[in-house]
Amino acid sequence: PILLRRALKHTSLPAAHGGEEADAKGNSDGMQHTGVSISPGANIFISVWNLHRNPRMWDNPDHFDPSRFTRPQPATRHLSWDGYSPREDLLAATRSLYPNEVDSDFGYIPFGGGQRKCVGDQFALMEAVVILVNVLGKYDLALAGAPE
Repeated sequence: PILLRRALKHTSLPAAHGGEEADAKGNSDGMQHTGVSISPGANIFISVWNLHRNPRMWDNPDHFDPSRFTRPQPATRHLSWDGYSPREDLLAATRSLYPNEVDSDFGYIPFGGGQRKCVGDQFALMEAVVILVNVLGKYDLALAGAPE
């Protein structure tokens, strides 16, 4: 998934990670030397897939691990990220099933974030639970191998 946004005014973004070739472009931490200046009308593409699988933000990002959201992710991994600290209601599963964009300092945005966030995000999550209940009610599931 990709989010597309358009800059409405001149904006300066902080320095970010330079990517795979960062050694040639940035400092010893792989960070760009300077931030990025964005002009009004510029299109901004945000790769949600890459953001969610960034090892500088998340433990083992390529592995399915829903419990990662019950553990803090330190801000020291990426210099311009504030890290992630799970909310108490998320840990107790009393109010929310997943962290929101503010909890993760926009490091986890499956439904976008801010004013343009998907209005159906809560509906989509509830719909997934209803589908899961229906599937589990119709089939007998068993592990294919020994749990590890």
